Amino acid sequence: MNIFNITGNDFFKALTGKYQREFTDCLEIIYNSYRMELSYGIDKEQLIIQIADYFDRNTEASIQLDDDGEILNDSRTKASAFLRKLRSYGWIENEFSSDGKEKIIMPNYSITMIQAILSVSESKEMEYQSEISAIYSLLTNETLNNRPYPQIIKPVYDRTIALFTELKKLNTNIRKYIDNLTSGLSLEQIMEHFFSYNDNIGSKAYHRMKTNDNVSRL
Repeated sequence: MNIFNITGNDFFKALTGKYQREFTDCLEIIYNSYRMELSYGIDKEQLIIQIADYFDRNTEASIQLDDDGEILNDSRTKASAFLRKLRSYGWIENEFSSDGKEKIIMPNYSITMIQAILSVSESKEMEYQSEISAIYSLLTNETLNNRPYPQIIKPVYDRTIALFTELKKLNTNIRKYIDNLTSGLSLEQIMEHFFSYNDNIGSKAYHRMKTNDNVSRL
């Protein structure tokens, strides 16, 4: 199924236009509020206050969301306009509670997309040793043998695929880091870095592989 059949055709406009940074920051504010909210939706008025505070702290310039639209100067007006745009793009929806207050809710696809954006921007790394330990524990836990597929095979498969994916990402990041580190350096300088790395990091890592610190010896 095409993603636009779910999100609508305008969904990604918030991430590609002139004010993409402001839209992304507003989405993060909405997501964090929605995630911490105990009730089904976020009170719209409280959300406007939070987003207006963001514009007070981060944006002094006037904003014009549409080429032929009004110029926004007031932070509260900016907050309301950005919420209207996000609603028209399909990122948020609104409902009214039993007491007549307007609530902002997030579709499930919107939450998934924001989580992906935050994951990329925060660059969180997997705890590789703990993941390997978890896989090892699942494979050696005899109490799970009564239901091998749901309790052993499926979780081990999922964790292994996730581990392989993270290792590929790590390899790419290492290559980019090395390219940036060695850019413009002479061969002698690169070799000097290599031996320094080997003495301070590589040798210690090798020592852990051969001692009780290695996960295979747990």
